[in-house]
Amino acid sequence: MFQSPYGEPVEPEKAPEAISKAVASLPPEQMFELMKQMKLCIQNNPNEARNMLLQNPQLAYALLQAQIVMKIVDPQVALVSNAPLILDA
Repeated sequence: MFQSPYGEPVEPEKAPEAISKAVASLPPEQMFELMKQMKLCIQNNPNEARNMLLQNPQLAYALLQAQIVMKIVDPQVALVSNAPLILDA
């Protein structure tokens, strides 16, 4: 049986919770490395980074969650910023 490198499939309505749990389980060093790599990607190729995030909204959400965990972004600001996305779903 084929096993996805991305983990078990998740129902769309449960995706935000699954992403939040996955991000919260990352060691701080790995979370920092994730943010560092994304920053480099954005600096070196902003158009490719933008397309990657648009095509993979789960990644964008995971990065936002990582920023909340790392206290880079206030959770209330993130909630207000995401309101249109949640309402559009």
